[in-house]
Amino acid sequence: MYCATLTRRNPFHDSIRETVRAEPRALSEADIDALARVMDTFGVAVLRNVVPAAVLAQMRDFIENEMRQNGQGSGLAGSDWVSASPLAALGCSPAFHDILLALWERAMQRLAPDVEVAASLRVLGGTVRLRHPWRFHYDSCVVTALIPLPGRDRPDEPYGVVLDPGWRPVRRRSSATTPENAVVNHPLVRPIWRTPTVRDRLSPHVIPVHPGNIYFFRGMQSLHGHPPRLPERVRSIALFHFGDPHAASFLKRLSARYLQPNLRRKNSAP
Repeated sequence: MYCATLTRRNPFHDSIRETVRAEPRALSEADIDALARVMDTFGVAVLRNVVPAAVLAQMRDFIENEMRQNGQGSGLAGSDWVSASPLAALGCSPAFHDILLALWERAMQRLAPDVEVAASLRVLGGTVRLRHPWRFHYDSCVVTALIPLPGRDRPDEPYGVVLDPGWRPVRRRSSATTPENAVVNHPLVRPIWRTPTVRDRLSPHVIPVHPGNIYFFRGMQSLHGHPPRLPERVRSIALFHFGDPHAASFLKRLSARYLQPNLRRKNSAP
């Protein structure tokens, strides 16, 4: 996880260290089995009220500062933003890492790799967020943990996540998944997701997600996106991904080198 970076001063983390921490309790094997069964049955499983209200309030300040610096839409990836944020304790939590690892092993039916959790923060507001509803994709990693973060105006208002747990098989090679992902998110395909037929089919899978909870799903196998919100609402989510089976492939290394650095630029474009 990101424990090594916590030696640097983090004013958000220091202010809440003695009172509340954003991390789940350690789960027993039976608890994790139950969590995995819910994922297998419904596509998503939830741990409720993990992130305390004090940490959520700190995250609102963190996000507003990010928007002041980088505009209406931004994306952060890697360990630095986690260790500098109020979610630092979660990024360093052995219990959280163990939950992701155990869910990966139950999904893949083999021992998990010795890898870190990949974290990202997505903030969409104003005109930028109008381009993103009904834009779907698959994740690169097997297990995804999603944490919705509150907005300033209505901090308790839930978001919606559209999840279609079709259980796409985990491909043995990235040469199979890369074309699939490219087709799903191609500009010529995106309008199809907005058609009434497709939206009617996916609407039963719109899942309300509430700030403070952690939602787990198989991001690599489940097509997912989000429905629109009101234009004045800011949509902010923290994502933690575990276990990319194609991380060592040439295509994946090429993507990490050339595509990920453009995340902030593409999100913040007017």
